[in-house]
Amino acid sequence: MKKYSFITLCLLLLCIVYSCKTDTSSCQGEKKLQISSLTLDTINVTAPKNTSYYGMSGLSGDSLFFYDKALSYLYHISVDGKTGSRKLGLGHSSKELPCKNLDVCYDNKEQKLIGLGSTLDVYIYDEPKDVVRKLDLASEEGKKDYTSPYAYSTWDEFIMYANNGKVYYNILGEAEGARITDEEDYFKNAAILMELNLKTGVQKPVGHYSDYYDQNKKHVRHLPHIYFDIDDDGTFYVTFQADPSIYHYSKDFELLDTFGFEGTDMDTHYSECALGAEGFGNAYVQDMDKVGYYYWLKRANGYTFRSYRTSGDAVNDRLQVYDSEYNLIADVDVPKNFRVAGYIAPYFITQINTPEEEDNLYFYRFKL
Repeated sequence: MKKYSFITLCLLLLCIVYSCKTDTSSCQGEKKLQISSLTLDTINVTAPKNTSYYGMSGLSGDSLFFYDKALSYLYHISVDGKTGSRKLGLGHSSKELPCKNLDVCYDNKEQKLIGLGSTLDVYIYDEPKDVVRKLDLASEEGKKDYTSPYAYSTWDEFIMYANNGKVYYNILGEAEGARITDEEDYFKNAAILMELNLKTGVQKPVGHYSDYYDQNKKHVRHLPHIYFDIDDDGTFYVTFQADPSIYHYSKDFELLDTFGFEGTDMDTHYSECALGAEGFGNAYVQDMDKVGYYYWLKRANGYTFRSYRTSGDAVNDRLQVYDSEYNLIADVDVPKNFRVAGYIAPYFITQINTPEEEDNLYFYRFKL
């Protein structure tokens, strides 16, 4: 399996609509809108002395973490925005990482940072012991079909979570015979996540697309992003870029529940996407700055949060909130790129924002 930028892929390719009605489970929950707006606190992070302002974030226990991808530094940040001492760094000692630009997640239970490199080198930082070790992958490259980890690459919009000694991250097919641009039955056969066993190094493609994608493939092939979360029981919550439903799967990816409603005032006039690299690239470029789509999912404190864009012209994005019974209790305006990271009592916390043109780190916190 190789890592590619999805946007780069689409540019290279150029160069050479609905409610719950998918899978076999009926849609759960009702619209019971109780919240008309959110009161957001903007928390500016006390910037570390050394940072590139380019990184990944999430929750680590009762704080946030920020991993600086360019410098390989790890920081913990309080809900008030105060930055703790620096961990890791670029180097070859037992307390450093030998490479930069890792994609990471934080295992709260084990207090470990797991990093995935561009050549699928995996590093595990045991924070309590302050030790880094490299994980050797057990899989050997063989036949590239839908069941092979080497048939897939990773997204530019990388999502990874650790659970019970394994990590899961989002993938797309890129090998001949399992390539998303070329295969008519891709959405019937492709996996959506890679499972990596942190003890054995074995990789395994898991999960599947919703029936919605197979039924509407001509108009959503170029919008295949996957967004997911894993709860404390190890079950999966999944939403897709163009599918209005949310899916709750067991540990073995058996469908447990389907819920969710289409976002408010979404432009879902998706372009028709022809098979082949050129058709895929044309449809993607035509729609990427125009249409609405879902772009984030998070389970936190019994609620399900899903962020979406209504259209390319919209000033704000929107956020849906579902309660424990899958009822939609809020569908409200939020700032652009709004991604809930989790819950630290009494606040829900977003990921840390890193504006491209500003030397600034900040996040939002709010209550329901």
